[in-house]
Amino acid sequence: MKRSDAFPSEYFSKDDVMSGPRVLTIKDVCFEAIKGDHGEDNKPVMTFREDDAKRLIVNNTNWVACEDRYGQDSDDWRGKSVELYYEPNVWFGKDKTGGVRVRIPSDVIEEQAAKPAPAFSGNMSWTQALALATVNGINEDKLKELLKARGATGYTPAIHSQWVREIIDFESKDESIPF
Repeated sequence: MKRSDAFPSEYFSKDDVMSGPRVLTIKDVCFEAIKGDHGEDNKPVMTFREDDAKRLIVNNTNWVACEDRYGQDSDDWRGKSVELYYEPNVWFGKDKTGGVRVRIPSDVIEEQAAKPAPAFSGNMSWTQALALATVNGINEDKLKELLKARGATGYTPAIHSQWVREIIDFESKDESIPF
């Protein structure tokens, strides 16, 4: 008998993914009070559309994995796929315990790479601007850096939407000339 059989949990643990990865569809991310060694703590918890799936307490590493592909706002993650897998090199304090990690399924990455860039006309929200930049090979940090270089101190759709288009147009051009 495994520990997870003796002490079942409503949250995903490493025991739930040790036998192989699991691809799930995000239903929502919200805060829940989680009981720990030092009382209750509010933590982000991901729920899934699949009826047989447990919930996942989302740590910073797993949050960043979703954020890198699906954007900063977890509301935008709804309906997106994630793959939960066992990672043996997870540390808890000074102990190497292993744990659940999140990655974006490879078929989702390939599908998104094959899609043409979305054509946003008019003013773009930050989420739209970032999506357009991302599919054109410009990550969020690079986009912010390029906007700051033009004098932006924040993002205002009415002002900066055109800048984003110009940045993408300039950055995506191949300026190399063969000799």
